[in-house]
Amino acid sequence: MIDRKISGAAPLVRVPKGAIDSQMNMYLPGFAMRADGVGAPADPLPDPAMYRQVMGWLGIDRVVITQGNAYGTDNATLLACIAQMGGCARNHQPADALGIVRADVLGQVGARPAVA
Repeated sequence: MIDRKISGAAPLVRVPKGAIDSQMNMYLPGFAMRADGVGAPADPLPDPAMYRQVMGWLGIDRVVITQGNAYGTDNATLLACIAQMGGCARNHQPADALGIVRADVLGQVGARPAVA
């Protein structure tokens, strides 16, 4: 169990309107993680609701969600998190070792292939 700090006193320096967090991992219960446990975060899972609190606290308007190692190349939770975050979220889609992105991901709102 981890105590995630998701609120507090407003920062002394405010970020400009339209600020973007350019790299954030989010997780949801019910999605299978890698069997070897690599990249699995401590409970509670950092989910979209928690990150919305962080955004309000820090004054962030938009976010780029990146795929956590815990899910390997299965991006189902990534797409679910983007859907829960609505129009403020996009993602940077991981490719496999050969640079191939699953065809069913391309064309999803906000999904773009990573280039190594």
